Amino acid sequence: MHLFGRRAAPWVFAVEPTGIQLTWSEQGPDVARARAGATVVDLDDRSGPGSVELGSLPAGSLIEVALERRDGSVAWRQAARTPAPPPGAELFRFATISDMHLGESHFGYRGTIVEEQPHDEVYSVRAARAAMVEMTDWGAALIVVKGDVTEGGRAEQWDAFGALVDAAVPPVMATPGNHDGIEDLPPSRWRRLLEPSEVPSIRAGITPSEGLQRVGLGSAGRVQVRDVPSLRIVLVDTTITHRRTGQIAGMTDEIVSAVRDARGPVWVGLHHQLQDTWVPRYLPPGIAHNESRRFLDQLVAANPAVLVTAGHTHRHRRRRHGTAVLTEVGSTKDYPGTWAGYVVHEGGIRQVVHRIAAPDLLAWTDRSADAALGLWGHWSPGSLHARCFSHTWPTTGF
Repeated sequence: MHLFGRRAAPWVFAVEPTGIQLTWSEQGPDVARARAGATVVDLDDRSGPGSVELGSLPAGSLIEVALERRDGSVAWRQAARTPAPPPGAELFRFATISDMHLGESHFGYRGTIVEEQPHDEVYSVRAARAAMVEMTDWGAALIVVKGDVTEGGRAEQWDAFGALVDAAVPPVMATPGNHDGIEDLPPSRWRRLLEPSEVPSIRAGITPSEGLQRVGLGSAGRVQVRDVPSLRIVLVDTTITHRRTGQIAGMTDEIVSAVRDARGPVWVGLHHQLQDTWVPRYLPPGIAHNESRRFLDQLVAANPAVLVTAGHTHRHRRRRHGTAVLTEVGSTKDYPGTWAGYVVHEGGIRQVVHRIAAPDLLAWTDRSADAALGLWGHWSPGSLHARCFSHTWPTTGF
């Protein structure tokens, strides 16, 4: 029997103009196929969690999605709408991951949630590797990592990331998060937070810049700029040494200049989210509200065609600030276990968030939904509208 936080029913998790991702926690023994419109996919008879991609669907359409039994009767059905693509031809695809926390082996309050079955590798590393493969299969020509690469900045955790970078087919760009600098906290603070015996292992970590250099990604600076077809990508290091919150004020001029000088729309990637209230409405805190608002005002004034996306919160959210779209995308390694894809069109961009589909990782992320007395399973996924959408750029004169 599932606990309060787990979603047992089939779930339309992701929608694209021509495709739907359907996931489930349990598959009935007599369920034989998944159907979306005229698309039918046969399923194996394995029980437990699973995922299926249903493609070749009409864009911008309301479609019935169903699981069917062997006798042809319907075990479950739900209507889902595929989004219309942005205007113009598709020009480029890239994908992002964040909050991999490589090296993490337990989750939840006091780390009480662990995998039921033993594995040769911890779930955090397996999830990141699976995400890399899925993003590549989806067609990503670039992978962008938005911080919290490691759980504690240890050399072996950075080495695990280096192995993923080496194996990746698309090029990778990355920025650190607060967990990557956790070893920089003064020992006196760690002695208040941890048992004394744990302090030496934390102090064995390396700095984020050393970690990025160790994997061959360390010379780009705190603001990285890359131009791809019809889009400028700006990736920003928002970390503050010794703190879990973020900052952007010291880099605003450099970022705004890069956004203003772009020959078209801009995608801005951060680790810490830009807070929209004076007092944070949810944890963890990100970049302070007054600092965030000033930054966004300058950003929109410099270029109204901008999308800003962050990690850090391990949840999914979408909002607006003037003409800018802001999103938060979850973690690879805890519920619901995701990566995000971005498709650049001549007249806009779309975001799609997929669950990592490997059955052993679906089983783990379902288990991690029980954190916070099960509330994590309801809080972290956000809405389908927040995860998957098409955005048409405002008229900019480009």
